[in-house]
Amino acid sequence: LNRQVPGMQQVWRILAIIRPWSMLDVFLIGLLVALTKLTDFADVIAGPAFFAICCLIPTVLLMNITLDPRYVWRRLAPANLRYSTSEDIGNQQGSDQQDRALLTCHTCSMVVLGGGHENVHCPRCGAMVHHRKPRSLSRSWALLLAAVILYVPANVFPIMTVTYLGRAEADTILSGVSALVRAGEWPIAIVVFTASILVPIIKILLLGWVYIATALGLSGPLKERTLIYRITELIGRWSMVDVFMVSILAALVKLGNIATVQPGFGAVAFCGVVILTMLSAMAFDPRLIWDRAGMQTVKRPRLARVKTDHDRVQNQGIPS
Repeated sequence: LNRQVPGMQQVWRILAIIRPWSMLDVFLIGLLVALTKLTDFADVIAGPAFFAICCLIPTVLLMNITLDPRYVWRRLAPANLRYSTSEDIGNQQGSDQQDRALLTCHTCSMVVLGGGHENVHCPRCGAMVHHRKPRSLSRSWALLLAAVILYVPANVFPIMTVTYLGRAEADTILSGVSALVRAGEWPIAIVVFTASILVPIIKILLLGWVYIATALGLSGPLKERTLIYRITELIGRWSMVDVFMVSILAALVKLGNIATVQPGFGAVAFCGVVILTMLSAMAFDPRLIWDRAGMQTVKRPRLARVKTDHDRVQNQGIPS
């Protein structure tokens, strides 16, 4: 990163977009659950690849936690890029005009002077920057309602059909949890029950409550409401444990007439529920929580205290 490489901004921008969909930690839990289920069919002996992936995934996760994307964006920024300063912001007349002038890029977190325009391109990463996400609340509601509709067949239809010695047995999410409890595998049963039943319900209810409160412009604990939204945005991905488990079992258990595992429509519907709830949370703009509650009229801090990207760059000694 000490020198400019053509196309690196686009590559890092794509990585920033797909980063929420990288579920290595969830996949690892799904792998452990699948291996536990495999013991019902045969003796399972972990090989070197299993231990390697158990070491690889935490290493990648630790790398993602340690690496600061904002630092990378500053290093990848064009050499002639000029960051906005407090003086530039102060030149805007009127508080409402200042609001419209200051835009935050959702990809690289750069503060951009929009000059009163709604849609501009970020000069650092090239992404479209908006004052607020267009039609955020309506799109979030549509995706959430679609997830609610899919949640019914996800729990009614079987997620997989296990054929063992010629006998086929279909399992729904609840029946799978019950089977784990009867087998005495309480830790796995708790993980599956929490990830596949509790988390989707809690996320749908909390997101619905946040959307309703935002649409009605309710005041109240706005900071706590924003925190709840952030938490639901993070926990939704863990519902993919069941989907990964079924996928791994379907790929591994191919023993002909002895044992086979076929994924069912319930798994497809449940995967749709998880994806739709994640998209719903991503489509929502949490700043609307404060806007709809009338917080845009609250007195703003003095512009001299505004810390822009230019100030951060100067403080860290990184050339802009």
